[in-house]
Order: sequence, then structure tokens, then C-alpha cells
Amino acid sequence: MIVSIIHKPGLTYPSIGEIFSEKDRCATDHTLLGLSNHSLFNAFHNVLFQVLPLSPDITEYIKWNPLGKYIKPGMKVFILCNFVFHRRPGESELDFQGKCTHGSVVAAVLEYCLRAVGKEGTVFVGNAPLQSCDWPTVFHDTGVDKVINQCQQKGYRVIGRDLRLFVTRLKSIGTLKFVEERESTNGIEIDLGESSLLDELYTDETKPKFRITDYDPKRIEAFHRRGSHRYIIHRQILESDVIIHIPKLKTHEKVGVTLGIKGCVGTIGHKDCLAHHRFGSPNQGGDEYPENWSIKVMNSKLHDFVFSSYCPWILKLPLQVMDRGIRRLIRMFDGVLAGAWHGNDTAWRMALDIARILHYADKYGELKSTRQRESIMFGDGIVGGEGEGPLSPQGVKSSILIFSDNIALGDKILCRLMGYDPDDIPIIREAFRLMKFGLIQNEEPVQIVFNGNMVSEKELYPVLGRPFKPPKGWMKHLLKEDSRDNT
Repeated sequence: MIVSIIHKPGLTYPSIGEIFSEKDRCATDHTLLGLSNHSLFNAFHNVLFQVLPLSPDITEYIKWNPLGKYIKPGMKVFILCNFVFHRRPGESELDFQGKCTHGSVVAAVLEYCLRAVGKEGTVFVGNAPLQSCDWPTVFHDTGVDKVINQCQQKGYRVIGRDLRLFVTRLKSIGTLKFVEERESTNGIEIDLGESSLLDELYTDETKPKFRITDYDPKRIEAFHRRGSHRYIIHRQILESDVIIHIPKLKTHEKVGVTLGIKGCVGTIGHKDCLAHHRFGSPNQGGDEYPENWSIKVMNSKLHDFVFSSYCPWILKLPLQVMDRGIRRLIRMFDGVLAGAWHGNDTAWRMALDIARILHYADKYGELKSTRQRESIMFGDGIVGGEGEGPLSPQGVKSSILIFSDNIALGDKILCRLMGYDPDDIPIIREAFRLMKFGLIQNEEPVQIVFNGNMVSEKELYPVLGRPFKPPKGWMKHLLKEDSRDNT
């Protein structure tokens, strides 16, 4: 397993207009897509060259095909980005860049992907963002629409793909309204059965009450019972030969970090199957919040009722407004709701389940004993996100780019670069557990290259000179006493 890291302080994204800028083009253009001579594209060259150098018989960089080890001509490739939500009014450019994949990163990945797949292959770019995300807007905000258009003008089959099968919109008062339900045959149901990590939560005395905010509890519980745990993966993902993950380097309120494994949730067509937390506090058998405050218990019950099929339609709107008001008040004093803390023992299991499915399910949704597709990662930490990720992070200029051929290893290394101990974060720690359909099958040798030098994992350091600021519910868990005072 390999990890290649480039850390260059001051490394930035080019503006959308600079990605294909003629005035910044090399005199001899070494790219298929006509990329500008920006430092970001040089960093992409170096992060691959460190571990996948030119063969002796290749003298022209335009013929260098580093991803040819994983991608063959004519294949179908899916580039899985992080387009969690479009840019909000008042959101700074830096904060948005810390939240969503930038178009220049997609352009650089496409450059090397297209060298491998050729004009006979097909490359899809996208994910399944929040159901209320405005897809055309997020494509425009990130500049990915321009990048895809450039690829198509060059004669390559590159297609943007929104993987959601159900789309909503947020009203001005914060409530949801239905917009569109898409072709259900594009979702393939896969049952992990007893191999699901969620199945470990069942005992003879306990039946978990799985929840996802703003969803009917009966819908989520219908997908999960003891011995059966079903997920709806978009067909386009399972029909791909290779998945290229481009996770953001940012924090996450429910699992600690938003990296490659958590990004796999972006392949789910129907969100109903995503267990985000369990109802109530730990002494109630849940992990929704740490303590059993009466107002939180009352709000949890109200939230369940408001989004259930039992709530009369005439009461839904006023009760939704009341529910959101109570939640806003609770967050002002405490900040922990909806599983947004380090005691969430549900969301990491769900995300790891999906990552395992992507490795072992064939295009028909049948789980096999061997891996069914290649899975590689480009970790985008040019601008990272700290604080209340994944939706409201503060952008930080972390100037990091990594490549890895294993998303679990890539996540572990990125975690250290963020200044966290991977053993403190279950979604990272448990990914290295040897299990059926595991992301790590044995003790494979690990090669880590940092700015051209072979290093050990212990030699890595926080790229900001301090840990990333965690979400509120993870602050005491991830930061040591001596570092909390400096953050």
C-alpha cells in the first residue's frame, strides 16, 4: 500500500478562469486538457511521480500514464467528489473551498484519468449530496461544470452525475418540500446481513432505534433489523471498474473527520437507509446526545412525530417550525444533538459498511469474496475545513495533497496530518480491523513518501502546526489539554 504526500505551504487553487488559461500555458503543453502552468498541477505531477515514476522507455511527459496501473483503456471510472451542499448566502469563498471539492482538483484528476482510460472509456464525476442541495449551483460554484465542458470539447466522454434518487428543497423558513423522485431502478439494494457492523449493536435485550434527521423513523428502521442491513447504492457506481475518491480534508460532527471512508456515503441513492445515530442518550440505549436532558428527550420525541407518517399533514408545518426552533435553542447552550459527538457509535459503522460494499459488490449487487473494482484516492487538503464540518466548516489553508491506493490507509495518514490520533476516531481505527469484506485484508507493507522522502507514520506532523479545530462534540475527545489552550 502506498501513500504519497505533497505539503507546500502557500499552495492554492487556481481561479476557475485560470484552470485552462492560455497566458499561463507552458510553451510546450504537456497536458491533454490544456491545463495552465499553475503550482497545483505541478503538485499533482509530483504526488504521482513520487510513487509511480516514468518508465525508462518514456521520454515525453504527455505519454506518462501513472494511473495505468489501475485504469485500463475503455473502462468506466467514477470520480467520487465531495459536493455536500452549494455555497450559502454569506459563506466566504475560503469556507466554501473547505467544504466542497474544487474544480481545479477535478481537472487534475481527469488529466491523468483520461490518459489511462482514453477516448473509448467513460468517466463520471459527482456524488449524492444532501437532498436539498442545488446540483447545478454546486457544479457552477465549484467550477466543475467548466471542467467537464472542456473535456467534452476535447472529445472525451466525461459526464456529471447526481446520484440522488430523491430530491428536496429547503423553504425559506427552513422546512423541506418534495421536488423530484427519480428512476428507482437506478438504485441497487445490497444486504450485508450479519456482516454489517451495525449488527454488533443488537443484543437479546436491545433493539437499536436507528435515526436520521428529518426522516420518518419507520423508513430508516425498515432497512435495518438483526441479521439484515440493506443499503441502496446507485447503479452507476457498481457498474464502474474504478472509483477515484477525492475527499476533502475536513472535520465531521458525527464521525470526527470527513475523508475517504465517510465520502463513500455519497454513493447512496436513497438516504432512508443511512443510520446516522440511535434515539436517545447512552443510558436509553442511544447515542443521539451524551446526557439525558429532559428537553432533548422531549425534542427527540417531537422530531420523530413531526417526520412520521402519523403526523397529520395540517400540523406538519407548524410543528416542524417548532422543532427547528427548539433545536436551535439547544445548540446555543450545548451544541450536541443528532449524534454530533464523539460518542456516536452508529454513523462510523454505517460509513464503513458502505465502503466495504463498494469494494466487494459486483455490478448486480452481489457480494463476492474478492474485490470487484479498483479504489484509489486523491485527498484534497489544499484548503481544509475545521470546526463544525461537514456543512459549516471554517476554511483553513492546509496546502496538502495526497495520493493513496487504499482509502483506509489514506484516511489514517490524513488524520495524522490533521493532528489527530487515528486510534481516537472509530471510523479510522476500525477500518484496520481484519473482517469479512475488509478494507485491509492482511499486513501489507506500507510505503509513505513525504515531499520526496521516505518517512514513517510516526514522523508525520500536523500541517497547520496545530491540530485542526474539532467540532464541539469532539473537542475534549480529540484535543489534549496542552493543545486545547492554543486552538
